Amino acid sequence: MLFKRHSVIFKWLKGLSEVFLKKDMFKRFVNYIKDSSVELKKVSWPTKKQAVNSTALVVGVSLAVALFLGLIDFLLTEILQIIL
Repeated sequence: MLFKRHSVIFKWLKGLSEVFLKKDMFKRFVNYIKDSSVELKKVSWPTKKQAVNSTALVVGVSLAVALFLGLIDFLLTEILQIIL
């Protein structure tokens, strides 16, 4: 498995070096930027309300998990201090 991973990395690096060593590197870069711009226009971006709601949900769940884990940690610490 590890050999396959290294093989893939080496192939990727070889392909990357071939792209950068070509004379038309700037032309390819400009085409990449243009293509990226076209693709970004196809993206369905969330509305401000959706983004705010999603962010609030992530923050809320993160705080709930942090409080839960903090409570578990506190309880286990107290139990171990009583036992030991």
